[in-house]
Amino acid sequence: MDAAQATGGRTVLLVDDDSAHRYALRRRLELAGFAVVEAADGTEALRQATGVDAVILDVLLPDISGYEVCRQLRALESGAAVPIVLVSGVYIAEDDQVRGLKGGADAYLTRPVDDEVLVANLHALLRQHDTLRALSEALEQKRRDEERARDLFLAILGHDLRNPLDAIAMSSELLARAPVAASTTQKMAARITAAARRMAHMLDDIQDYARSQLDAELLLRRAPQRLGALALAAIDEVRGAYPGITVDAVHEAPDEGWWDGDRLARVIANLLRNAVEHGAVGRPIVVRTEARGAWRHLSVRNEGAPIPDAVRARLFEPLVRGGAQAPAAGNMGLGLFVCRVIVEAHGGRIVVETGAAGTEFRIELPAQPS
Repeated sequence: MDAAQATGGRTVLLVDDDSAHRYALRRRLELAGFAVVEAADGTEALRQATGVDAVILDVLLPDISGYEVCRQLRALESGAAVPIVLVSGVYIAEDDQVRGLKGGADAYLTRPVDDEVLVANLHALLRQHDTLRALSEALEQKRRDEERARDLFLAILGHDLRNPLDAIAMSSELLARAPVAASTTQKMAARITAAARRMAHMLDDIQDYARSQLDAELLLRRAPQRLGALALAAIDEVRGAYPGITVDAVHEAPDEGWWDGDRLARVIANLLRNAVEHGAVGRPIVVRTEARGAWRHLSVRNEGAPIPDAVRARLFEPLVRGGAQAPAAGNMGLGLFVCRVIVEAHGGRIVVETGAAGTEFRIELPAQPS
């Protein structure tokens, strides 16, 4: 790597009224890989300052002092963060150094100063400037990402709550019209119940998501549970929202544990809805529970296209929705994230395997809390 590559082709504004000093330092800076712009006084320095990466500024200039040039450069948007090295050719007191540094200089050197020391100071200041700029850009990107996530979340929430609300409103209107058969009444009541339950799950997911973002501990209401019974309850709930699905349940004993049953049922229901929305239409979903020593396992498997690698890597993060296809209705992008939060709060883990044969989500839970 040559000197120009090492400095990134940076441009230094060299301000000095002594032409001999200027020439010697210019040669040294060029050998170090810098492009150099020269100015013999403060007025010319202010005119030349736009677009430079650093400034080496003599204190004593024929028109205005280096202190004033430094102050005016810092007042400009283009010069607010540019590294500035003040160089004095006469004896200075500590007050002069304080004045220069308070006025915006990043370093204050006195002649005779070794050119190597000056160039080393310049490199150090540029490295510091690059670090601060990268940090600033990262913070700005984080702010933009958070704003986008907030706007996306509100848009998704408004869209996804509309579906169960529409189902409730439509069924209620039909029930209000007389006469209706008992079978029709039962069907519409079931639709209302399923839609209301889905909305309740959405609100529960939002609450758990908010707690995780605030670093608040997820409070579990543990009680003796059977994993197979929780799975069957979740299957019945999801069948109410998707009447035509086929779910095969395979349970092996023992399946008992000490868990928060409401939250685990919501995890299983989220996984089932995910399997319905992204699995092959008309193909069965298989839910399996089994025991391995002190651990209980549950898996939800569906057939269909594999999850793309780019999506899979972020699948359990908030506001990540589906795969290459359009997002399914009712998926706020929180379901799998909340699944991970709840499972990990129980001391377990959740993983996914995907391929040409289908996709399987697996949960591992300790039967007893640690």
